[in-house]
Amino acid sequence: MRRFAALFAVVLVIAATSAWLLLVPEPGRTGRSSTTPSVALQHAGIVLRHRGEKQAEIKADRVEVSADGTTTTFTGAPRAQVFVEGRPTLVFTADRVVLNRSTQDVRVEGGIRITTARGETITAPRASWQHEAGVLDLVDGVEVRFPIERSRRP
Repeated sequence: MRRFAALFAVVLVIAATSAWLLLVPEPGRTGRSSTTPSVALQHAGIVLRHRGEKQAEIKADRVEVSADGTTTTFTGAPRAQVFVEGRPTLVFTADRVVLNRSTQDVRVEGGIRITTARGETITAPRASWQHEAGVLDLVDGVEVRFPIERSRRP
């Protein structure tokens, strides 16, 4: 469970950081509230690589960065896939992911589902990642499911 929570947090941080790097708001923009998007992409996808090796792939129907640059929001079925040594190991989906770029805290809302390559699944309606404390909270009706192994017949 702890391993899945750590992977979940990594996925959120990767998604938020990549959006921040790609969607930096225009400098000097004024007269807009902090919640008004200054940059918004439809059907966005980001692939993160380290030394040429795919680490994660993040897709969302919409990615927005607020005018003041403090908030990045992923909506419309955000989906992230994490790779280890080139193999998919974890898939994360939710309804909405909001990153506070100042604190690196993340709030996730609705339909959270984390699935491993081996078939283990964690679901929850809400979650939050507190970067400073290194704490992931899955809230309200968390379920963990393990695949049932069927014995093989000779």
